[in-house]
Amino acid sequence: MPWDTITSAMKLKSAVGVAWILALINGVYLLAFGDPTLAYFLNILAHLVLGVALIALIAWNWRSAGWLLLAVFAVAAAGGVAIVIAGGTRNHASIILAHTIAAFAATLIFGAQQNSRRFVLPAMAAIMLVPLLHSSEKRTSVITNPTTAPASMDDEGAGKDGPFFPSSIETTRGGHVSTEFITDSKACEKCHPQIYAEWKASMHHISSFNNPFYRKAIEYMQPITGIRSTKWCGGCHDPAVLLNGMMDRPVNEIADTPEGQSGMGCLSCHAITKVKSTMGNADVVIDDARWARFFSFLTRINSKPHRHAFMQTFHTEQAAEFCSACHKVHLDVPVNSYRWIRGFDEYDNWQGSGVSGQGARSFYYPQSSQTCVGCHMPLLPSSDPAAREGKIRSHFFPGANTGVPVAIHDGEHLAINETFLKGSKMKVDIFAASPVTSVAENQPVAPTASTMFATGEESDEAIPHYTGGSTTEPVIAPLDKVEHLFKPGEDVRIDVVVRTLGLGHFFPGGTVDAFDAWLELKATDDAGHIIFWSGGVEDSGHGPVDSAAHFYRSFQIDGEGNPINKRNAWAARATMYVNLIPPGAADVAHYLLRIPKTSSGMIHLEANLNYRKFAWSYLHFTYEGKPSAPDLPIVKLASTSADICVASAPPSASMGPVTERDAQRWNDYGIGLFRQGDFTGAVNAFQQVTQLSPKYADGWVNVARVLIEEGETAEAQKWLDQALHLEPNLGRGHFFRGLALKADGDYDGALREFQFVADQYPKDRVTLNQAGRMLFLKRDYKSAIDWFKRTIAIDPEDVSAHYNLMLCYRGLNDSAASAAEEKLYLRFKADETAQTRTGEYRRDHPIDNNERQPIHIHEGSR
Repeated sequence: MPWDTITSAMKLKSAVGVAWILALINGVYLLAFGDPTLAYFLNILAHLVLGVALIALIAWNWRSAGWLLLAVFAVAAAGGVAIVIAGGTRNHASIILAHTIAAFAATLIFGAQQNSRRFVLPAMAAIMLVPLLHSSEKRTSVITNPTTAPASMDDEGAGKDGPFFPSSIETTRGGHVSTEFITDSKACEKCHPQIYAEWKASMHHISSFNNPFYRKAIEYMQPITGIRSTKWCGGCHDPAVLLNGMMDRPVNEIADTPEGQSGMGCLSCHAITKVKSTMGNADVVIDDARWARFFSFLTRINSKPHRHAFMQTFHTEQAAEFCSACHKVHLDVPVNSYRWIRGFDEYDNWQGSGVSGQGARSFYYPQSSQTCVGCHMPLLPSSDPAAREGKIRSHFFPGANTGVPVAIHDGEHLAINETFLKGSKMKVDIFAASPVTSVAENQPVAPTASTMFATGEESDEAIPHYTGGSTTEPVIAPLDKVEHLFKPGEDVRIDVVVRTLGLGHFFPGGTVDAFDAWLELKATDDAGHIIFWSGGVEDSGHGPVDSAAHFYRSFQIDGEGNPINKRNAWAARATMYVNLIPPGAADVAHYLLRIPKTSSGMIHLEANLNYRKFAWSYLHFTYEGKPSAPDLPIVKLASTSADICVASAPPSASMGPVTERDAQRWNDYGIGLFRQGDFTGAVNAFQQVTQLSPKYADGWVNVARVLIEEGETAEAQKWLDQALHLEPNLGRGHFFRGLALKADGDYDGALREFQFVADQYPKDRVTLNQAGRMLFLKRDYKSAIDWFKRTIAIDPEDVSAHYNLMLCYRGLNDSAASAAEEKLYLRFKADETAQTRTGEYRRDHPIDNNERQPIHIHEGSR
């Protein structure tokens, strides 16, 4: 059958042809682009008009169209109508695809009808290729750090004269935004009811003065430090009252307003069009996206401008970097009238860990790397317009806040967070016992960076060195696998291991001066009598925690020696101690169990890792002067038990054999001892790992890393040789070989090792700094600078990189650059005089001083 008989002769120069060409160009533009501009929204309207016009014109001229064109065009038209009815949103992607394919196919058939089809068809096909060459979904809104850090807080954000200072937050126009814009989360409910309901019950919503614990902190802070300093908090907690200018007024005037109760609304995150760095303090730019809101009625037909306005690339592809904007903070003179000091920081320890996949030296690595959203925004089934394959990310943001839900009487919120906390995040193991119960003098190592938080594998901070004996202490372990009879009246040290499992940041995370996280150990005899208890809670579990418990927290004091316990980080002047566990690491708590002389039979040990938000003291500070305070729940994050035999009593159950599976328990034990500086005990534990699991390369590496700390580099090399024989490309094996070679003065060899590791882990800051240091020691200053600048690109506040850059520029006689780096180094380095402020407090508070020691024993009570 001749082609003309099938297609008839609808011509290009007809009204249909003109409308068709315009619709083609218009449709290709809509596919290839998607930015929320006036031009794009007008083209959406034009597409609707052109579509209706084409349907009408072809219907009028249907006899000349040909049945093939009519059939394919009908499919395209039906798809267009379906989009108008159902919506052109992501959950209807199949309808959009069918409409697009049918429209393009009809266009090619139309082009084939033309006498000049040899030219028309290729031209149409070329136009159709544009969306493939310029995909509207390939955007470049990525987070990159500046080439260096600001020299002072006055240079952060919009500067000291900015409307939101000392918060780093900015707006695209440089001034305030309307109240309606930043608080109108309710408008999002129409299309996203599930997401809205989750957000409304989340801590992002209850972040401002609708949170009684936060409100009390600002009410306490403002009369002392002034209104302006509290804006430092507002960039993340109170964007509504900060961005509309209300935060220039006293808190008692704004706290109970709708703006003061709105928390972090949808646009607090989704109106961010730029994250300027990973230095935190709300270092973002908010855009009020006027066109996207003005043409919101078109979002149902074409959601791309809406997505492009409110869903940037970094929201999904750089989720952790995006979260760093508020989950990493520092204070400085405008806030604390003191100096730069790191506050809480969830980002850096994630970035440098095995969980991110970017850290080269972690003890453990998950099967696949994770970002914040993997835990705190899990995928949920949904028919939401934003759903991908029937799922969306949870906007409930499950986390660790169990205090606020109780305070606002939200049982569902509490249950979700309690379930989250109990979800195999931590592990407790009553692992070992020893007759050695004394501890020699040991002191924490002063940090090189100014911080009230912990430093993990993102830092090369020194490890404390235990000054006890060098001989291996007798250890009975694993306690549930080794039969041993203890004597009545004997003193026994019980070692309990706490390990992070499903965490991508320190345990605990967040504002670690504000809540109770502690390890509890209880011992009872066969009659149920308590013979030892550390970590109990007064008032039948409703009062303060035993002050001598093993705590996981940051404990600071102010300039007068008073504890920082009122969420008054701005007053902190010295850190008594910080005891947090990095991701993929462990801690060991030591307890002195005095077995009664009359004991016989079994002693039952029970260990619980407990968590309560908030601390009992802060709870009662918050509700001071009010009729009553809520009873905050204590959540058991992990529990375990073990029995020990006293005198001639037989074991209650047969002991199982020690197997290869116990190697990880020994490894955890060794990690905890190593981090405390008990190198002798750690080496013994890691050697047990190599015996139980000789093919586990990390066991050999861990022995070596302890030996390197002790200066036994030649011996360490032997253990590293075995590790690298098992896994030749093991990055951490090569890293520690580099350290050993560096200690031996083989800078060329060390540099090769660090370069090898950097190829695998190009964002491991410690590796980059070590490579730069080797080049500096070789006096290749220019090459060294390149390595240190790579570190600065990851963290512009890295104190080690700034220190070494200062030295490199001095080596090059570049006094201006050296002076600039020196200023940054002095800004970020620790205040060496700070620890002198702790002397009097330590003398007056022996329990806290005991907890300050890297290795200490808890005597408990009976």
